[in-house]
Amino acid sequence: MTNSSWLTHVRKTMYDNAGISFTQILKRANKTYKKKKGGGKRKIKKIKKSRKNKKNKKIKKKKK
Repeated sequence: MTNSSWLTHVRKTMYDNAGISFTQILKRANKTYKKKKGGGKRKIKKIKKSRKNKKNKKIKKKKK
């Protein structure tokens, strides 16, 4: 139902400790929760593309 491992852990704690207030359940779940390593967004290295310097060619108008 949920993709978050924290929420599934909270729901399991609620089921195991029926009749306790939600704040107490969150405190108990916080003590027993172990974070998983590796999840989250991956850092992607940005590739810098080299630009060719184009010289601006200005056409000079001759004044008469």
